[in-house]
Amino acid sequence: MEERFWSDERKRWDGHQAFNTVTHHHVSCYFPADGHDTCDIMIVGCADGRWYVEDNWGGNLHIVLDDGNVKDSNVQFCLNQAEENGDVKGVELAKILLQMSKTQRLKLYADH
Repeated sequence: MEERFWSDERKRWDGHQAFNTVTHHHVSCYFPADGHDTCDIMIVGCADGRWYVEDNWGGNLHIVLDDGNVKDSNVQFCLNQAEENGDVKGVELAKILLQMSKTQRLKLYADH
């Protein structure tokens, strides 16, 4: 992967930007690990039709908290995912995020 897709701040590659992803599907969850509430595997679809598998530790709100997608529709999607998965903390956090402005969410993302 090109170096421009490395984030020193987040200490990880930004595969979503590098591969221009357009969709993803969560396919499994494991028992929690130290420091993480959830772990899951995603099948990620790219704009050019390719797919890849990503080990994702961000839980049901990862597209907001890890990827910086902060529109109301993004948070609502996460809320729906959290509700479907019985993620009580995720539901609570998504509801708090929906009360915030997009600017506030962007600041939260940038600072975390």
